[in-house]
Amino acid sequence: MSSIGDFRILLAGASGLTGQAVLRLLLTDERVKEVHTPLRGPPRNLHPKLHPHPWQSQAPRFQHLPSIPFDAVLCCLGTTIKKAGTREAFRDIDRDAVQDLGQWTKDRGISRLIVVSSAGADSRSLSFYLRTKGEMEEGLQKLGIAATSILRPGLLLGEREELRPAERLSQWLLPILGYRGMPVDTLARFMISKIFDSQTGFQIVENRDILNQDLKRS
Repeated sequence: MSSIGDFRILLAGASGLTGQAVLRLLLTDERVKEVHTPLRGPPRNLHPKLHPHPWQSQAPRFQHLPSIPFDAVLCCLGTTIKKAGTREAFRDIDRDAVQDLGQWTKDRGISRLIVVSSAGADSRSLSFYLRTKGEMEEGLQKLGIAATSILRPGLLLGEREELRPAERLSQWLLPILGYRGMPVDTLARFMISKIFDSQTGFQIVENRDILNQDLKRS
């Protein structure tokens, strides 16, 4: 592992709600020297730490990335069935692309992988969304990477570019019903903290544990 101030991070999914929050924090973190990220288009903001690379939509998706000693791979890849267009296209991103990234991580000898999944992920779920997330998690576990952290946030609380009326209503209603949503900045802080901890093996971190850890730090 690199010394503090020299960490090199690969971030996949930097254009989404969580990925944008993670990227902002990484670029201002003094422990991080470089952030590499595959993007579908040019980056919105230039930064001396930021190293964009073209996104490859077909496998092998990540073989063109530079062969440098990354200290951790962070994955915020994810879409919706509505945005993807079909269940097959959704599965291609939320399961297959994430597993491809995991395989690339293992092949490059990178020891730490941190992935955003979803609360309720279960390969036996009747929900197609949760079943796909569960299948993704099982595929990553089989890879046997030295340190894999799977984060399972609940409903993400944050301002999205695309208007999702149902999510806006949920953000207002669920706290009244006693449900603890996940502020995206809280998730981003926790994700970055996992880069620097000593955890090894395969770990699943649930929504309540992410929230509780953030309360302990504050």
